[in-house]
Order: sequence, then C-alpha cells, then structure tokens
Amino acid sequence: MEAPGPAAERRQASNHILSVLIDVGLTYQKTHGDAVAREFYASRGIPDELAARVLSRQQARRAAKSGAAPHG
Repeated sequence: MEAPGPAAERRQASNHILSVLIDVGLTYQKTHGDAVAREFYASRGIPDELAARVLSRQQARRAAKSGAAPHG
C-alpha cells in the first residue's frame, strides 16, 4: 500500500483540528451554555449547521443519559 501524500496528510491534520475544536465547543456548552458554544464555533469559522447538529446531538445524549426526553 502506498503512503499517504501531502493532500491526505493535510486532510488528516484538518480533521484533527476540527475534532479538537468540536470538543472544546462541547466543553463550553457544558460549562457556559449553548450561546457561548455557538459563539465559540462561529468565531472559529465552524458552519452554523455543523455547530447546531453537534450541540443538539450532545443535548440528546445528555437527555438519554439522564432518562429525560430530548428537546426539539
């Protein structure tokens, strides 16, 4: 199998950075609320659609963990 080229390496690095940004945003959501997390994502250039999906899925996970029904 051929080693990944520069484009694949850049894509992998970008995916890692995005993953870290999402984790940080989720921490902001947990500690400061949705508005702060959305502001963080917007300031980092994360599209609103992606931010909304990440935050709503996290809310659903938390609701499932606590046994409550998810909102929305």
